[in-house]
Amino acid sequence: MYTYPHDELQVEQVLVSILGSFWDMLYAGRDQVASVASARGQAEQQTESDLVEAASSVGIATCPVYHRALWYPLTITQSARLPGTLLTYGEGAVYGPQPSNGIVYQYGVSPDTTSSYECPASLAATSLICDHINHPAISLINMVDFQLDRTRSVIIFRNDPFEEFVSQAVLDDDGNETDREITLWLYQADFDVARLYRQFGYVLGLDMPSSPGYADMLRASWDAVVGCTARQQIEDVLSAMTGSPLAKEDGEIVEDVATDAVQLLIITDKNVYRYAATATALVEPGDTLAAGQALTDVFKLYDLNLGEVPPVVAIGLNRSYFDPSIESDLLFVNRDVPLEVSTAEDGHTVARFQISGETADVEQFWALMDARGVASGNTLARLLDQRTNKVG
Repeated sequence: MYTYPHDELQVEQVLVSILGSFWDMLYAGRDQVASVASARGQAEQQTESDLVEAASSVGIATCPVYHRALWYPLTITQSARLPGTLLTYGEGAVYGPQPSNGIVYQYGVSPDTTSSYECPASLAATSLICDHINHPAISLINMVDFQLDRTRSVIIFRNDPFEEFVSQAVLDDDGNETDREITLWLYQADFDVARLYRQFGYVLGLDMPSSPGYADMLRASWDAVVGCTARQQIEDVLSAMTGSPLAKEDGEIVEDVATDAVQLLIITDKNVYRYAATATALVEPGDTLAAGQALTDVFKLYDLNLGEVPPVVAIGLNRSYFDPSIESDLLFVNRDVPLEVSTAEDGHTVARFQISGETADVEQFWALMDARGVASGNTLARLLDQRTNKVG
């Protein structure tokens, strides 16, 4: 947990005392000296943070998802205001009374009162927006006063910041005012600098925007490469891809399963697991969990070698699964279809069934499969033959 202050670089009195008793006790402009010392301390904090990030990037397990700027100045102009949009606190934001108890809960703010301004496309998150670094008079809180929309690279404000922050005039070459601007100071701003991809993702060809889910998928994928792809590693990859966490520890006890307007919550004595509201819980209060256990029905693995048949409509195989002479994808439909049995010119039995795809590619698939079956002595017809005496 972050605590303030967490080192002496954040304590203004300590920084001034290091300069000596004259600047600390006798100099009349001590406040100015304290401001300079505090600013230098914050600059050193950024250097320290960058160093820790660099050291942590050597391993996939510790590599930071984002680069963190302790303070980032974002200058916006009044003329750059974009149309307002709904400021929501989670998916499914609604207005008005709820059916359960009639109390009004406001989960959103009307587009008529909001304002949006562009921000760097790499900006992933920030916790506070202030008017100054030291002793700010205005502090806007994430998910209360503003919200970051990464898909459009904009910040949506509950109220127009030009009505709250002190703005400055933008002058042309002749000294005429052409616009107004303000500088917003973003506290602990996280930026996507593609560190995960540049360090580890490029090897596997997994180029995606940085996020905790992407980090989890990379870690699980690397574990699969090193560990010969065991079932647990496949489940970890699917968990990261779908945003559906598995149980973290052995012996966790489920205390509650709850659903709100945004998500499904499974609460244990050690962790809180969050899922999409449409997910169905597979556990109940009182259940004891095992590490790696699936808690919802978001995804499931089927052991085909044990005769488990997944309830899928069809399985489509990309052309990369086949011989280069097959140029399109093939679709195997999950339903009963007629078995076509014939006799080849050399007398062996040929068995086929319906496959969807380009006619030429389907014929080539069966020709290759039959030829390889004959060469190995295990044609599809022989594999389907359930007779005790397999003659004729």
